[in-house]
Amino acid sequence: MMNDNIRSILEDAYQHAESPDDTEFALSESQQRWVEIIVEKAESQKAVLAVLITSLTKKIETPTQDVRYHKKELPNGYSGRVFDTQHITPFIREKFQRFAMKGGSGWLTRSLEQAHPYTLEYPGRILDRTVKEAFLQVLNDIEENQDAHQKFSETSVSRYYLLTTAEPNVDDSSTVDLLVQKIYRQHRCEVIVNGIPPSLKYYLRLLSNPKLFLDFYSKNLQLDFNENTDVKEIHLRRWNELLESLL
Repeated sequence: MMNDNIRSILEDAYQHAESPDDTEFALSESQQRWVEIIVEKAESQKAVLAVLITSLTKKIETPTQDVRYHKKELPNGYSGRVFDTQHITPFIREKFQRFAMKGGSGWLTRSLEQAHPYTLEYPGRILDRTVKEAFLQVLNDIEENQDAHQKFSETSVSRYYLLTTAEPNVDDSSTVDLLVQKIYRQHRCEVIVNGIPPSLKYYLRLLSNPKLFLDFYSKNLQLDFNENTDVKEIHLRRWNELLESLL
């Protein structure tokens, strides 16, 4: 049975989508392109559609949940399949029957049920590469960019670094510049958007003793690994391999 709160979230989104004059949720060029790709391929990519709607609805219901971690066996994960089966696919079947998954959930497809988070490196074989990229980019944007805005808007920080490993690190520079200016006017917070490699190159060259930095960073990395689940064993192993190749 569908939870009343979740039903309300879905109905509200549906009514907004139906309204031709609703501009409350204006999207950037990149965001609009990702959504258009998903919509254009919705009939042949029903599972991706179901999983994406599930993820976005879960994010609204539980803002602290990183919805890329869609299985309970993943760190701090939740069961996307259960959430979809109970709430999302029934709603899709009610409103858009031709796009509903016959099996009851988008997680019944092998390309989406793998026990890997939906990060940009997700290995699942979604055959349409443009759909896969759009799907993962939407979730990455929600978790990395929108969550970042919430973090600095709720705290009194004067500078916030938003770093990424994606290349190029900014896909729509004009939209990003406007947003950065808006954030500064509203919160007096300077947001610096850049790629991780360029940032590291810039700041590391200012160090008088890079080895001292690497030693401290290694200790902090190990400490994070011991105290929380953000740093994984594979991260530590890869970091030590890099150190060995450099020192």
